[in-house]
Amino acid sequence: MRVISARDAARSFGALLTGVRERGPVTVVRHRRAVAVVMDPTLYKEYRDAYESVRKFHVMGPPPQGVSHLEEGRLGGERRAPSLAARRRDGRETERAR
Repeated sequence: MRVISARDAARSFGALLTGVRERGPVTVVRHRRAVAVVMDPTLYKEYRDAYESVRKFHVMGPPPQGVSHLEEGRLGGERRAPSLAARRRDGRETERAR
C-alpha cells in the first residue's frame, strides 16, 4: 500500500483521488502515524462485506458443518478440538473471555 503525508495529501487531493482509482489504496500519515486510508468505494464495500460476514460468524457461531467437524476432532489441534467440542456439548462458553 502506498503511503503519503497528510500535507502532501492536502496539497494534491485531486491527484490522490485519481491515483486511488488507478493504483489502489493509500495510507495517509501524520507525524509518522497512520491517520487515514483512502480507497476506491467498491474496494471499501468488499472489505466491509467481508468484515460483516466474519462478524456474523463470531456472533452467530460456526455453521452446522463446523460443529460436526469440531466434534469429530477435525478442527484445531488434537487436544484443543475435543475440549472445545465438550464445552459446546455441555453449554459452556467456547471463548475464553466474552
